[in-house]
Amino acid sequence: MSLNLKTCIYKDQQSELNNYFNKDKLAKMGFDILFYQGECQDLFAFLSANKVDLFILDATTIDKDRCVTLLQIIYKNFCKSILIITDEKYYLSDGMQALSYNNNTNFDLNLTFVLYDMKNHIESLPHRNEKNVKAKIRQMLMENCFSSKNSGFDYYVEALYIMFQNFPQKSKMMQVYDDVGKVFFKSYSAIEKGMRLCLMQATKRAKLLPNDRANQEVKTLMTYDLNNKYITNIFVRRLTDDKSLFERACEVTQNRTDNNFYQ
Repeated sequence: MSLNLKTCIYKDQQSELNNYFNKDKLAKMGFDILFYQGECQDLFAFLSANKVDLFILDATTIDKDRCVTLLQIIYKNFCKSILIITDEKYYLSDGMQALSYNNNTNFDLNLTFVLYDMKNHIESLPHRNEKNVKAKIRQMLMENCFSSKNSGFDYYVEALYIMFQNFPQKSKMMQVYDDVGKVFFKSYSAIEKGMRLCLMQATKRAKLLPNDRANQEVKTLMTYDLNNKYITNIFVRRLTDDKSLFERACEVTQNRTDNNFYQ
């Protein structure tokens, strides 16, 4: 399971971007590229179903007023890291950058520079920072009676991190076990067993908690007939609901008089 930045490029068939994007080379740079062509409504449906870290728009063939509305919808609802290829002038909000084909001589170098710059910015965000996210996961697990002394605890941390980065796409547990196994040099069956035993120990600890209001939520959650798939999905959902992992400095708004973006 790749943890590269999932990058959606929205363009038409004649776009000059076809000359500058090689999927294999960009994968080695840390970008998993998805090319998308089609109607805007179909694009929104695609972005709703697929997490995108970076959105690249070739706006050279799109009417400016339409482009502004399109960008506003994407920024507010789907992705706040956007690269616009345009000859028009836009005021860019936090996380947005623009390039023009006018500097054709060095466009490839400028594109590479901007991609790396945006990659560094995205990976510095709380939800992409591995150390930050794993600290949240460890805290959440221990609050629900998981013990860091169990060998399966670290497997759970890695599994939840992978599933969180892959959200909203559903993760198949066999693939997750295999991916975690590659990190710890273990077989997928050893990972599954370690996580299952760690979960069993956590449910036993939860049952021993005092029957008071402070422990009610944990006891309710951890007394079900749990399995790894069920509990990991619950914890991933809690991570996605954690606003501290998705805080951004500002929201984009639209200037109704000149149809530009401004902060």
